[in-house]
Amino acid sequence: MNVNIGISLVLGIFLSLLVARRAEKLGYGFYKYFFLSFIISPLLSWLIVEFFPSKLRVTLLIVFFGIMGAIGIIAYGAGDYTTYANFPQAKQKGRSVNVVGYLVKDKELVYDPQKDPNFFSFIMTDKEGNECKVIYKGAKPQDFERSEQLVVKGNMSGEVFSCSEISMKCPSKYVNDEITLKETNVTVKAGS
Repeated sequence: MNVNIGISLVLGIFLSLLVARRAEKLGYGFYKYFFLSFIISPLLSWLIVEFFPSKLRVTLLIVFFGIMGAIGIIAYGAGDYTTYANFPQAKQKGRSVNVVGYLVKDKELVYDPQKDPNFFSFIMTDKEGNECKVIYKGAKPQDFERSEQLVVKGNMSGEVFSCSEISMKCPSKYVNDEITLKETNVTVKAGS
């Protein structure tokens, strides 16, 4: 086997893993992108090695792997571009989304750290008023009940939203202090 083909296969596998791993983190699926990039990278390398003269071959391989490396780095380092959706849209998309909404405070929160410290479920409504049960595989966040707004990241599993992250917008202690102080007709600014 030609050394150039061997090097291009190894680099192709490495870049394929890099791109596919990032695709999996973004919720697009690992195997589809791995096999796609795994087939394209070595195939183009082989075409360059077989059909171009030796002087041009080295230059083309360097350019090709430079481009593939740049694509891999960009794909791996790209920010999280998870879209925002409501619960019906999340079910329709079938991939990871962010849902903004509110905790339904009169419904039960299920969290028993003695039984399972990594299981927390609650009922939430999105901004359009669609109600859904949310399951979080982690500990219940501190002051969860006080949150004004929630952003949950995950995907629908049947009729349940399985989330991997919870962000909460909690009321500011300064806003509460200001409200309390205004009720007593005393005006004090936060920090004084």
